Amino acid sequence: MASVELKSIRKTYPPDVTALDDVDLTIETGEFFTLLGPSGCGKTTLLRTIAGFNIQDSGAVIVGGRQIDHVPAYRRDTGMVFQDYAIFPHMSVADNVAFGLRNRKVPKDEINERVEKALAMARLEGFGHRLPSQLSGGQQQRVGLARAMVIRPQVLLMDEPLSNLDAKLRIELREDIRGIQRELGITTVYVTHDQEEALVISDRICVMEGGVVHHVGAPWEIYRQPKTRFVAGFVGAMNFLPGRLTSAGLALGEQRLAWSKSNGYDGDVAIAIRPEDVTVQIGAADVPGFGLAGRVVRISFTGRDVQYTVECADGTSIDAHIANPSPELMDQTGNEIRLSLPVDRVILFDKSSGQRV
Repeated sequence: MASVELKSIRKTYPPDVTALDDVDLTIETGEFFTLLGPSGCGKTTLLRTIAGFNIQDSGAVIVGGRQIDHVPAYRRDTGMVFQDYAIFPHMSVADNVAFGLRNRKVPKDEINERVEKALAMARLEGFGHRLPSQLSGGQQQRVGLARAMVIRPQVLLMDEPLSNLDAKLRIELREDIRGIQRELGITTVYVTHDQEEALVISDRICVMEGGVVHHVGAPWEIYRQPKTRFVAGFVGAMNFLPGRLTSAGLALGEQRLAWSKSNGYDGDVAIAIRPEDVTVQIGAADVPGFGLAGRVVRISFTGRDVQYTVECADGTSIDAHIANPSPELMDQTGNEIRLSLPVDRVILFDKSSGQRV
């Protein structure tokens, strides 16, 4: 297994599209590292650059301390799991898995042994004789995973491998992928646009947008301490309210509260708070933090929580998510309620730059 270093990676496409803009990343040995972002953010381009399918305009790709920029893809010792399975329809499951080993001239007895172990790890015991057409989508993706693992690559690369599966199967397979990765200890670079998937499966996440890295951190840090407004809004739901921060405190409308972390800042900010951190208080006169009044315009019940959309007098819309709602909270559409925004859950972003204050 090996670490991966990306140094000042830049990639452009004609006429003037910048896919990657001086990307610097270090992925540790044995780490499950996820590239997360919307379509067109550069995450797949970066993954394919590591694999050798794309060649960067400038910068260096270093795997295990060795620069591999001029090494062809088939010699980079990486395993790739594709979004569309990319398995050979005319070959059996076992032959698909064995394909890379045969190209490497591995002895036949060893091939049989390694294929059997890979199928077992991917929960495909007894499926070796079947053709891909006889498998479900999830099973076909497991074949792709087994084929990538069986060659024992230094780095495993996965390009949105679950995007073609239904929701329940995605959850099942992502847990299997994470379990296999932990068992093997293999360095894994995983691409997805699914925020929840990234939070569940990753050791660290890199959030990208427009070819630029916005934030690299542990899942809890990305969610609770986002560095930019883009990260805050992309990873999970977030409310943004206009405010102003000065040495005198943090102001929201006519309300002003002490803010010990101003550090001399003076300017307009976006006040951000997660919907699950907004407190709904029916009939309460006083609430801690910023108190807002509004009318419930929509209630959505998801099973695990109830989601309120509240419209305030100034036209501001705020979402609030309440876990384990009482029956009383399910029957408030059109009613006036009060909301509390606890200050210790508020995050501030500079209005102009979008950087965290």
